[in-house]
Amino acid sequence: LRWFREEYEGHVFDRECARCHVPPTMAGSPTAISTVGTNPLIAESPIRFTGFYQTPSLRGVGDRARLLADGSVSNLATILDPAREVPGHRFGFDLAPQERAALLSLLEDL
Repeated sequence: LRWFREEYEGHVFDRECARCHVPPTMAGSPTAISTVGTNPLIAESPIRFTGFYQTPSLRGVGDRARLLADGSVSNLATILDPAREVPGHRFGFDLAPQERAALLSLLEDL
């Protein structure tokens, strides 16, 4: 059963997350703000003014207090919740409840 769970979680991650959060570092190349859809003021601030977000590593993401570049999401369950009111990072919203639970389990263990 453990093998099935790990295989299933990995499949969901590969399909939904790995194009931006690339194993083994679980980080990635800069991503255009239009792709992420979060508040562009951070990436376009006078300090950064890049128009891009650096894709963060997901290592330890289950232990982080705030998520997204502006810290507007408080936890992993919320970032994958289609009912979330905070805009942006809509990746994973189309997952079935079982897939969402599997992905959350994997992310919490990174």
